[in-house]
Amino acid sequence: MGDAKSKIVLEKLSIFRGLEPGEPEAFVKDMGGRIQRFLKKERIVYRHDDNPNLGVVVEGAVHIVLTDFAESEVLAYELQADALFGNVWAVAGTETYCGMSVDVRPKTVLLWLPYRSFLAAGTEKKQSARAERVYGIVRRNLLTILSRMMFVMIQKIEVLSQYTLRGRLRLYLFHQAKAQGTDRVKVPSRVELAKMLVCNRSALTREIGCMEDEGVLVCGDGWMQMKDAQKMK
Repeated sequence: MGDAKSKIVLEKLSIFRGLEPGEPEAFVKDMGGRIQRFLKKERIVYRHDDNPNLGVVVEGAVHIVLTDFAESEVLAYELQADALFGNVWAVAGTETYCGMSVDVRPKTVLLWLPYRSFLAAGTEKKQSARAERVYGIVRRNLLTILSRMMFVMIQKIEVLSQYTLRGRLRLYLFHQAKAQGTDRVKVPSRVELAKMLVCNRSALTREIGCMEDEGVLVCGDGWMQMKDAQKMK
């Protein structure tokens, strides 16, 4: 784990959409942000950690892992490049219980932004018109991203509200197909998918096998496709 040495193009990130070249880098420097590169899978945030940073996935992916009081991992989902995470502990602060951990995937680059410093920007000293414009654009983008995250959370609740495992898997693939723009959905490993659907891995494997035998599901290396996906749209 360490600072990235290669050039990272921050302008492509949604949180910096609308900024001119060079402005994202200046914003990150002014806010005391930092970029980190991870070469292997590791846990970078443990539940209850005091972490005041918003994380932005620049490259690669992270897994958000929730645990219960028995220390069992009960749910996990993957965030790809351009996603934001850490808003729960960064915004609410340490007074709020949060059983969320973060696992970073191999070859991932993250941007960390101190949330409190970001909110305080411009309140302690007079800013230039350009700086005020930059902060305004980033705040607007942040609000948009958080709103989209809330929508995704609603979808997850909808998936987990299904009575059967098949129903959960079908609805999960439906939402992912829309998000990824293809019926051939990129999926995580069986272990990770089972955590996302809150089920036993063996039960998930059996259900997938049954669906393949019935011809309603096709699976490949790292992907799945519902044969009746068009009927769900």
